Amino acid sequence: MLREHLRGGPEGEENIRRRLSRAPLGKILKPEDMAQAALYPVSHDSAGITGITHIVDGGLWAAAGYNIHL
Repeated sequence: MLREHLRGGPEGEENIRRRLSRAPLGKILKPEDMAQAALYPVSHDSAGITGITHIVDGGLWAAAGYNIHL
């Protein structure tokens, strides 16, 4: 959905390249990536977790302070 949104207009592919250059993982996440994050809190792997803010954005938020010029 994001790829389709960014592709719109005359600068479509450039919009995608610019967005990916800001993402530490260098990719647009897939629905499966989001699903895995949504399943984690209800899995046995999260047994010791009592509360989290689970940001699934490929590192964009964590790197935001380093990319202010982009």
